[in-house]
Formats: sequence, C-alpha cells, structure tokens
Amino acid sequence: MIVRNEKTKTYSVIISSNENDETNNLSRDGIKTRQDARNYELSITDFGNNSNSGIICQNAYFDDLIEAFADDKQTRVRQSTYISYEVALNRFIRPAFSGKKLNEIGPADIRAWQNGMMKLDYSPRYLRKVDSLLASVFKYGIRFFGMRVNPSKLAGSIGSNVSRKISFWTIDEFSTFIGYIKEPRQHLIYNMLYWTGMRIGEVLALTPADICCEEQRITVNKTYHRYHKQDIISPPKTKKSNRTLYIHKALTSEIKTFLSENPQIGEHDRIFTVSFDSLRDKLERTARTAGLKRIKIHDLRHSHASLLISMNVTPLMISERLGHEKVETTLNIYSHLYPDMQRKLTEALEDEYERMLRR
Repeated sequence: MIVRNEKTKTYSVIISSNENDETNNLSRDGIKTRQDARNYELSITDFGNNSNSGIICQNAYFDDLIEAFADDKQTRVRQSTYISYEVALNRFIRPAFSGKKLNEIGPADIRAWQNGMMKLDYSPRYLRKVDSLLASVFKYGIRFFGMRVNPSKLAGSIGSNVSRKISFWTIDEFSTFIGYIKEPRQHLIYNMLYWTGMRIGEVLALTPADICCEEQRITVNKTYHRYHKQDIISPPKTKKSNRTLYIHKALTSEIKTFLSENPQIGEHDRIFTVSFDSLRDKLERTARTAGLKRIKIHDLRHSHASLLISMNVTPLMISERLGHEKVETTLNIYSHLYPDMQRKLTEALEDEYERMLRR
C-alpha cells in the first residue's frame, strides 16, 4: 500500500501480513515520487495471489485511495467513461474528503456529503451516478486497501436510476428552430441530430467515408470527444452503437451539397470541426429568440425518438436506430410517451370490433 506523508511530501510503501502485525522489513519510507513508490511496490508484491489482503488502512489517506482508483479505471474502462469519472471525482468527490484518513471517514460523513450534493442543481439520475461512483471508490478500498466496511453502503444512496422526464421538440417546433439557422455547417448538424437520432459525439466524428449518398445511409462506428484540449476519436458508447442509419432524400441532398461545397474535407477527415459548446450556445440562443422551450442538444435525440413513436414505429426498431444496447433501455426512457399510443391502439381495436359486428 502506498501512503503519502503530507508533512514531508514523500511516500511510503507499507507491507504487513495481518492487522496485528506491524510493518515488516519490506516496507520503506521517504520515497520521493509516487511512481518510485509504485515501482518498489511492484518489485516486492506478488499480485498473482492475495497475500496482502490483510493490509490495514490505518495510515492511508483518501487521496491515496482515489488516485489508485482513478489509475485503475483509466486502464479498464473506455476513455469517454473515464473522462466522466474524472470529472465527477475531481469536482465532487476528491475535494470533499481530501486530507482525511480512510479510517476517519464514516457513514455520517457520507451522509453530510450526500445532503450537500442534493442541494445542487443536478438531476436525480446524475446524483445517483456520482453517489455510486463514491461507493465504488470505497469498494475498491475494501478490496485493495484493507478497508473493512464501505461507509457509502451504510449511509444509503441518493438520486434515482430512473431517467428524468425527457424534453423534446415536436416537428413543428424543430421546423421553427431550423428556420433560424443560416450557417450551412450548423444547419446540417442540427438536421442530422434531429432526423437521425445520433449522439452529438457520433455526428462530430463523421467523415465522408462514413456516408454513402447513393444508398442514403450513414455508418456509425466511432464517437468524438475533447479531453485535455485534445481531439479524441474512440469506439461508440456500446456495441449496438455500431450501426447503419438510412436517411431521407432531403437530408442526403443537404449532405451531398455541403461536401461538394467543401472539397478541402478529405475522405477520412472529420466533416464537422466545431465545438460542442458553440453548438449548445447556438441552440439556446436561437430557442430564446424563436420563443421555443429550452432543450439540450441531447434532447434532439429524444426528439427523433418521440417523432418515431408518433409514427407508430416499434420500440425494437427505435432501439436499433438509436443504438441502445437493449430494447428495455428504449422503453425505460420513452415509456411515458406510449400511453397515447395505447389509446390509439384501443380505438383501432374498437373499430375492428364494430366492423366484426356489422358482418
């Protein structure tokens, strides 16, 4: 176990065989850098067995645990997932418990942190996400730092796994909005978001090679995000996110025109080298100008789904078009839009029943 000495700004590697044993002669103090400490730990630790499962966390700080947790996740999850972890860890979790020893953090501390989180303007779903991340940090501590209990588990959870009630624009509202967008690149991006249901990262990752105008189809096989001022292209969110989308003639024509007017875009160059922030700001400003209700960029994806539901497209087809891993995900997100469909179905059954009686 690596422990940082806050006074000397050095690191110690602590090895003990059980909770009653003081550190043995393999332990070392005064190591200048964390990397040197890791190298020493690796040189004396057999990670192929669980010989260090008895390591106690009496002298370990939360900072050591969260840094080890982040390092571990960086090698085990998708980069976009790690970025979301890093944001939550640095913004909400690390500042709350930094400088505290692990054995000083109890359920009451977690409860106080949760109460503070609940006062912030975040959705129940995001609160659950951050709360679960903290619980995962302590779960990692139990497995690798010798913690005996998970204080998050004792404190209970906050938030909800149920998706927030989604916002979306009807086709009339989107028609009003798009009428205000004159810049060709932005016009095409918003049209693609609304008429395909693609995620914004998927749209921003597109290259001309991904689009076949002759067959009116788009191949989705990657996503774009920005990380530490670097453009990152990575696989899409899930396996099912790798998909082929067929698009209507008007959208195909707009794509074809845009590419012909921008011949400098190579076959494997990103078509849309614009920032997410600029698209978000333009969406918000234009909505205010047009007198439309405020929605987020991701809500254009919801708008596409609601359009398909109004067209009586099956949940399975919607799930495949959106790239959801399971059709249950689609139903969980959009179930509240289906009651009207049930009413229409009932009316259709009534008509069929009346028709049967007239025979």
